[in-house]
Amino acid sequence: DLVRVASQPVPIMIGFLACYVAMPLLALGLAKLFSLNSALTAGLVLVGSLNGGQSSNLCTYIANGDVALSILMTLATTIGATFMIPLISTVLLGQSVNIDAAGIAMSTVQVFLIPMAAGMLLKRFASRAVDAFMPLTPVVGVVSTCLLVGSAVAQSSSAILAEGLTLQWPVMLIHILGAVAGYWMMRFAGQDEITSRTSGIETSMKSSALGFLLA
Repeated sequence: DLVRVASQPVPIMIGFLACYVAMPLLALGLAKLFSLNSALTAGLVLVGSLNGGQSSNLCTYIANGDVALSILMTLATTIGATFMIPLISTVLLGQSVNIDAAGIAMSTVQVFLIPMAAGMLLKRFASRAVDAFMPLTPVVGVVSTCLLVGSAVAQSSSAILAEGLTLQWPVMLIHILGAVAGYWMMRFAGQDEITSRTSGIETSMKSSALGFLLA
């Protein structure tokens, strides 16, 4: 599946543009629409500029999307984060964000490439055990993701509550509209329903871990 997707790079390129062009501009537009202060504007643009998160691969699987495409789109935007996030923050905010390229590379290997390789090997050499465990993987993935995200939210709960709906509306809209943008960018480019659905998920679901560290 990965070879199949890699041989057709157009969807990956469109996904990259959705992540690093459509989403940052959408974030800036929402910040202006809701008259956010400079700190919240910077935070929203940062969210819009983040690479795709690993949770998008899980959601793509649950939504019967193209998991191989989702994985390669996440990989492409994760690599691109090392130079695109500083560029976007400089152009749209007038200030640069320092990115630990070596740290991102190591994190990609640890939480992305190694688990993916391990999963492929298990599927190849222990397919019966993998098939037996597969029905449980969505539940394990969702619970794990909720715990990880919940931890980050809890650490910033006072600031989130203090801002109230002023912050919640644009944050909610950037993800909803991002999904719509990612989907229709693929459709307008002539891609099929599954590819477009995958793009919508990948575009809207960002790497909360990296965003938390950068903020």
